[in-house]
Amino acid sequence: MKKIGVYTNLSKDTDLEVTKKLAALLAKNGVDFYLFKSLKGNKAFTKAKFFDEAEYSKLDLVITIGGDGTVLNVVKDCGKFDVKMLAINKGTKGFLTEIELENIDKVLDIIKGDYAIDNRMLIEVSLKGKHYLALNEAFVSRRQSMTCLNASINGLLVDSYQCDGLLVATPTGSTAYSLSAGGPIISPNASVMCITPVCSHSLRSKPIVVGDTDTIEIRLEQKYPDAILTIDGVEVDTIGLENVIRIKKSNHTVNFLRLKESSFYSKLLNRLHGLV
Repeated sequence: MKKIGVYTNLSKDTDLEVTKKLAALLAKNGVDFYLFKSLKGNKAFTKAKFFDEAEYSKLDLVITIGGDGTVLNVVKDCGKFDVKMLAINKGTKGFLTEIELENIDKVLDIIKGDYAIDNRMLIEVSLKGKHYLALNEAFVSRRQSMTCLNASINGLLVDSYQCDGLLVATPTGSTAYSLSAGGPIISPNASVMCITPVCSHSLRSKPIVVGDTDTIEIRLEQKYPDAILTIDGVEVDTIGLENVIRIKKSNHTVNFLRLKESSFYSKLLNRLHGLV
């Protein structure tokens, strides 16, 4: 890996202690690295090189410093341009992060080629002629109150829902919002999507796991002024009664690098244990 970008969440690494440590480590070992433009002008990095949103395609690897939200901020660009990702945990649970602060030196092992790859599925979400990529989930809801909507798979009605919202999650997203809404934990290697109702008003409405070759369509059954589509935690557009949200597997994927001794299940056990 010749060119490496470092993306820092300034609300997590507030004193830039981790960023400084990583930059010093990379510089000491002759690594060609670039900091994200948000750090340009900072006195601690006067000799550093920088990159911006238009330059992801020039990078081989992006290292994020923050939590899962930080990963979600950059994953679409990395997926579009086939840029590998490595996440240093400066957040809380960090299901998507790989390197803990006390093991930051292991970044060098990965840069030198001692790593395994987790290829993660993305979904493509279409609404009003616009297309969005999601690593975790698409969420249809209202800002307030219950939503009446229905879901179809490949043109066939699956169910009508009265609920606080409807999630369509990837295997990666199965340990995020979907998990807290009662959805199953899915191996990241599985080729599936999961439809999860949030706080359903019917006992028969359960999560449904579908294949990654299926196309999911969601429609409102009533007109709401506050119906919204949220992608990976970010509100992207309002939804009208005439609109259809279409969700399918994207042609893009994203490659997360991990330590060879690490695994999804060991990380899952560690992260969930902290929730007990």
